[in-house]
Amino acid sequence: MNVEELSTFSSADQFLAHATGLPRVILEGQSDVILFKVWFQELQEDLEFVAAEDVVNGGGCTAVGPAVDESVIQSIPAVGVVDRDYLQREKRWDILFATDPAMLAGSAGHPDVRVASLWEIEAYLLRPELLGSWVGVQHSPQPAPARAVQRATEMVLQECEGLLDAVAFFASGHECGVPYDERYFLADRANTIGERCRALLGADTKARQEHAAAIEEHLGNVRDGRPEDPAERIVYLLQFIDTKRLLHRLRKRLSLGAEAHHALKVLMADRGLRPEELHQVLTDAVRAFTD
Repeated sequence: MNVEELSTFSSADQFLAHATGLPRVILEGQSDVILFKVWFQELQEDLEFVAAEDVVNGGGCTAVGPAVDESVIQSIPAVGVVDRDYLQREKRWDILFATDPAMLAGSAGHPDVRVASLWEIEAYLLRPELLGSWVGVQHSPQPAPARAVQRATEMVLQECEGLLDAVAFFASGHECGVPYDERYFLADRANTIGERCRALLGADTKARQEHAAAIEEHLGNVRDGRPEDPAERIVYLLQFIDTKRLLHRLRKRLSLGAEAHHALKVLMADRGLRPEELHQVLTDAVRAFTD
């Protein structure tokens, strides 16, 4: 066990994170920690999954790098993982909308922080092979109509495509300092979102319009790269669309109960599924820490 003066820790969680002494995987928040513990239970003998806020003051993507550095100062090896949307915060549009996964390498600006390929960690829950079962167990009211179960993949894809049409609108808003609630456009049908965005941008400032046009240039490659297979297309689009906005829309479109996405981690566990990309990051870390 590492020993330090208790006065150096601002919370009990920070003390406990220090005391285990295992190499750490620093994550943006507690919800990510919960998912990693479910997905990668067998690796918890070798790694500790820790929220950045339990190591340093503050949380979220900007705290991951400092938490890795603080861990090293404490003589605890560490690697960090941030959501892909970290690149939106940094306004690195060329990498955020790159279709080549290799472009993400080193994009976190820290040698020991990896950027996940999907927009947020929760996006890894949306496995196409689970969508029908998900609707079956989470539809409200029960029982779920057979047609809703059968069309789950089709409807999820429609919502993904609708949000792709809104990407330049939201990203240009971020560029111009204009925030939007996660439920923005929730009342609009997926196939009308693009038209709404164009109308709103047409009435906005020239600067906003120019930012949106520049982002649309990046999105041209994204659209050209869409796979034909519906399941593959969903996974592909999860790289570029806001996960939280999507979950709000799916709850409404699929008539799901509140916080329905939590059932997906149970379905994944029951079927022995895990995000292989993230598993590779962790196994690489274990090898590096034990060499």
